[in-house]
Amino acid sequence: MSVVECSNCGAQSEGEEFCPACGEWLQTEGFEEFDLNSPAAVTQVPYNTVACPSCGAANPTTNRHCEECGARLMQGALPVAPQPILSTTPGVRAALAIGGLLIAVVLAALLFNWIRGDDTTTTTSTTTPSSSSTSIPLAAIELIPIASSECSSELPNWPCEDMFDGDVTTVWNDESLSGVGASITVRFPATYQVQSIVITNVQDDPVRFTRNFRVASVKVISDDNPRGTVSLLPDTPGPHTITFSTIGTTEITIEVQTTHQAEAVIDEETGEELARFSELVIAELEFYGRRAAN
Repeated sequence: MSVVECSNCGAQSEGEEFCPACGEWLQTEGFEEFDLNSPAAVTQVPYNTVACPSCGAANPTTNRHCEECGARLMQGALPVAPQPILSTTPGVRAALAIGGLLIAVVLAALLFNWIRGDDTTTTTSTTTPSSSSTSIPLAAIELIPIASSECSSELPNWPCEDMFDGDVTTVWNDESLSGVGASITVRFPATYQVQSIVITNVQDDPVRFTRNFRVASVKVISDDNPRGTVSLLPDTPGPHTITFSTIGTTEITIEVQTTHQAEAVIDEETGEELARFSELVIAELEFYGRRAAN
């Protein structure tokens, strides 16, 4: 093999394509000089294309959508990514393992009891633990007894206590201001939880009912409710219930706020007009509740 001298640096080499000193191509026989900048060096590699069904532009076959208009080039189903695998933390895995163990224990216990024919599980679930304290049942609602009563005024033959004798034919007549401003105070022999009050108008004699003033509205006050509440009563004979609740009281006062006016009555036998009375009348006054706990 012949010795070749480098045309660039003058170094000599044998059997080399490029100068070992400066890297210049030595133009040895059997090799052709190649210029990367030459147009001939750039080789156009043909590739397959597919026409866009929407706009007709040519696209590489590897494209799924057109580079010009974005239309889908392939009509087949697009690949779907697989469902991600659920990742769990060590704590979650431990909780799942404990839950599974508990379920297995419960099922094993039920199976064991079923095989033995034992009803211990049912008995345990329905038995309530005993307690050292005994609950006291609430007393039933009852008519509260009256220890004493006091009215703002009364007529001699129709006193205040006639409202508490249980007889609807005996009545109380108040003679002050036609009933407006009249008051009734009752005291109980013990502390009671009052739930309702019943005021009974005259019901045995329609003439007396009409000729007297009747209660239209009252304000009820108790020693545990000094602000009180106001209630309206209809202008009809017979009993009317007022809802009034207390926690524990020994005294209640009823104040008459307004009244229904007395009316003239025509005597059916003589045809004469009977005089109207100027007094308020109440036949019965009752209180209902239960004895308060001490």
